[in-house]
Amino acid sequence: VAGISNEQITHLLQSAVALAGGPDAAGPSVAAVPTGRVTLKHFINQPLHRVRVRLLERASYSKTKPRNPRTFEDLKAWPDFEQHVGSFVDGLNDSDLIVKPLTICNEFKAPDGVLEHSSTIGCEDDLKVVVSQSMLQPASYLARKLGPPYDKFEHIGCGSGRQMKFPDCLLRRVGVSDRKAMSKLIMGIFELKGLWQLPLTGDDDLIEWYRDLGKMAKVVPVIQQVYGDAVANQAPLMMITNYDVTYFLLRNTEDVTDKVLQVSPPVAWNSTSPTGLACLLYVLREASDYWDRNVKAVLKQSEVPITPEPGHIVVLESVRGALNKSLRHGFATMPVARQGRR
Repeated sequence: VAGISNEQITHLLQSAVALAGGPDAAGPSVAAVPTGRVTLKHFINQPLHRVRVRLLERASYSKTKPRNPRTFEDLKAWPDFEQHVGSFVDGLNDSDLIVKPLTICNEFKAPDGVLEHSSTIGCEDDLKVVVSQSMLQPASYLARKLGPPYDKFEHIGCGSGRQMKFPDCLLRRVGVSDRKAMSKLIMGIFELKGLWQLPLTGDDDLIEWYRDLGKMAKVVPVIQQVYGDAVANQAPLMMITNYDVTYFLLRNTEDVTDKVLQVSPPVAWNSTSPTGLACLLYVLREASDYWDRNVKAVLKQSEVPITPEPGHIVVLESVRGALNKSLRHGFATMPVARQGRR
């Protein structure tokens, strides 16, 4: 085939065989791994591909708007998130071979030696392509290779008939949704935001931004959007990403009236401890546990307290060197309001 090397053809054929259900769990030693094949554990431990920036920056005029009057109340750290992901990865078998997913084949090595995704991000559609190809589809592919309970869940786009709201992506149990109960299979809500909507990078802590007077207006609408959709779908898990950095959020699965969200540390695109793929597989395992515990029955939308008219009080730990102050956030057009004013 013109323009394609023999090595690339071999890689694509091996990938097609794997995706068709061909035998690839057992095979040669790691030292003799054929073209396109890696150990599952090795693949999970690799950072995401770098995404090139357009020479001419583009920005979307779309705005992030809260969709539900039941707003989150506060944020706190997700206890031992990184340690739990690390323990999950350590327990994986490092001899099982897989074929690299086809969605990862569209890569090249930059002059500095870093693997880059062939796409660039200049609009929301670009972002969805990159996140889907580099994060969600590979994670679902790996889940199938891991087998039960991972293969019972998937990261997937929000297609027609899958749920009532309009989030970007879902974590759901594999199956066909009932039109009369479209949220039945949904365990997680994912929101994808460009840097023009969520200007955070790999070192930025979401909780610190939330408690900073000069930054909180950049993150409150996004958090509220994903939380509102999670409430509507009775889902315990959430994810927010702009690809540069990803945050995983968790609701209280035992008390539906508790609207304080647990937040993971930032997971940068080039993070190796843990990697983005490792985190996505870890939350799949958590989703399986929550499904078995039937937490959706606990998280009934009708039992989530409605936000008070003035909004929730937010205690700011640092306000540009000033003493602690309080703000309120609600669900109005401007979701951050001072002293209850809208």
